Amino acid sequence: MCIRDKRQDNGFRQLAQNGSPAWTGGLGFGSGQRIWGWILGSWRLQSGLAGGRLIPYKRVDLAVRAFTQLGLPLLVYGEGRDLDSLRAIAGPHVTFLGRVSWARLVELFQNCRAFIFPGLEDFGIAPLEAQACGRPVIAFAGGGSFDTVVDGETGILFSEPRVESLQAAVHRFESLTLDPDQIRRHAERFSAARFRRESPLMSAARLRRQWAKL
Repeated sequence: MCIRDKRQDNGFRQLAQNGSPAWTGGLGFGSGQRIWGWILGSWRLQSGLAGGRLIPYKRVDLAVRAFTQLGLPLLVYGEGRDLDSLRAIAGPHVTFLGRVSWARLVELFQNCRAFIFPGLEDFGIAPLEAQACGRPVIAFAGGGSFDTVVDGETGILFSEPRVESLQAAVHRFESLTLDPDQIRRHAERFSAARFRRESPLMSAARLRRQWAKL
């Protein structure tokens, strides 16, 4: 995958090979549930996941507030200047993990119910990392999320940067049936291998179009 370093690239290539089990039926959180993990084969899918650099524009506060009000479990990884303020608004089902290793982060992606991406970013690599593990993403509908998340197929896009909008997305998530293999294939569209293979062809095609306009 097109990710942070070669070691991670190898890790996600292995994920793409080993994958996650296919599932049918809704992936939803279950309205008002306090504990919503379940067993699927040997995999336990239990908590929402959010995190990264805990700074204001990442809007992790939206995830913490939404899951606190819904009474649903959320794991938050990472560090940053917002950590104390996030702890202050978090309910008992929100767990802060601090800085995690790459191996631990892969494990978190593999086993989360969904990755929550509430910030506005030009691109944002974490949603693709989650999808490379076959996991859906609930993301704010803006910036790079329009490219990296296919609404209703690889996750859910919510339209406003408000707690209520994210909560509505979580409820909509209840009714979905998503295929982890399809999610993973979508992430592979952004792989480094595909970029290396296709970018020269894309550049040549763009050059021909420019010449045709002269």
